[in-house]
Amino acid sequence: MGQWEPLAGHPGRYLLTVGPAAADPSQLLDRIRTLLGDETEVQPLLWDEKGEPKIPTGQVLVRFKRSPSDQELKAFAEPLGLAVEQRNDYIPSQVSFRPAKGAKGSVDELIERIREDDDLVQRVWPETLGTYRRE
Repeated sequence: MGQWEPLAGHPGRYLLTVGPAAADPSQLLDRIRTLLGDETEVQPLLWDEKGEPKIPTGQVLVRFKRSPSDQELKAFAEPLGLAVEQRNDYIPSQVSFRPAKGAKGSVDELIERIREDDDLVQRVWPETLGTYRRE
């Protein structure tokens, strides 16, 4: 499928570089997920505004318009196939979510589904690992 390399500083995480761009990247992701099995999380590489790669952790950060109760979080998360990872200690309206066990899909798809629930959400973004270069 391509070339695997361990992600430096992050044990158990790997970067797969595939050949020429796939005609349908979502089909390629589905194929990789099928080959690796349900226990392995597979996410596409993201790029920031400067063209630098950002490696998604699979978690999504949501800042709500107000601090939600535990019941409100559960009601928000379950239909989206999410589980609460943790609340931000310093910003009570910000919560980290992870896909519930068995949930599939990419972080980008998840963010789009969350944005559709915009009456509660102020902002949503993927949690990522950055790569840095000295210039």
